[in-house]
Amino acid sequence: MTTGVDGARTPRKYKGSGRLPTMQDIADHVGVSRQLVSLVMRDVPGPSAESRERILAAASELGYRPNASARLLRQNRTRLIGEVFEIRHPFQVRFMERLFVRAAEEGFGLALGPRTVERSTDVVVAELMEQRVEALAAFQSGSDVERSVGGLRSRARGVARGMGAEVRRRQCPRGRG
Repeated sequence: MTTGVDGARTPRKYKGSGRLPTMQDIADHVGVSRQLVSLVMRDVPGPSAESRERILAAASELGYRPNASARLLRQNRTRLIGEVFEIRHPFQVRFMERLFVRAAEEGFGLALGPRTVERSTDVVVAELMEQRVEALAAFQSGSDVERSVGGLRSRARGVARGMGAEVRRRQCPRGRG
């Protein structure tokens, strides 16, 4: 860890390489296998208390942070909800604030897609789809979103469009949209 000008502690780059440390870097530092480091970092039973302590100490010393993208890629899920919105609309901003909380409670994150005069809905939806979102919420006119979403329904777990006009998602109890 290093301390910045403002006193905030930030992870240090590993061995001057300009990158953050990986599990392999921790394994090399401690002299154990990457698989053992993975077991410890996932808090899986098996590794001894001594190994756990050494690995966790090395992870802290090196400034290791788990790579959520890599973990989700291995699981073949992104656990992301895409949100198409316009920053200039206070209701949409408030909605997103609440969506951040609710999504986190369910283990999801948000991929934000701000729509502007220069960034059409088509462009924003395409960018969100590149991030492999599992659901899409959009505050646009129905025809605009319908055209942009296209084949999304077959790939995403849920679609919310309009301002409450339609919300569909799996296991949504009646009256809770």
